[in-house]
Amino acid sequence: MVGLTEFEVIKVRVHPDGRMDRKNAALYLDKTKQTLANWAVEGIGPQPVYINGTPYYFVGTCDAWIASEIAKRRSSKKRATTQRRATASEEREAVEATP
Repeated sequence: MVGLTEFEVIKVRVHPDGRMDRKNAALYLDKTKQTLANWAVEGIGPQPVYINGTPYYFVGTCDAWIASEIAKRRSSKKRATTQRRATASEEREAVEATP
């Protein structure tokens, strides 16, 4: 069939309450553990909850972060397209106004 995409199955351990340790959250988000550690310090990305000093990430928090990143990218693409159209329109107007 045309248009089918193959997906790699990645096993992630999720506790019954929906939390994952940093290693599993990194797998879930396709990032490295170090990236998540850096993000936690910088206050970006899905924020962990610390239990006895161990960082845990909840699936819902990670899913919300993924959705917000997708929305940001769509929004920035839309802005870039609108800006390119406006620039092209201004250029056409300038050419048409030239005697």
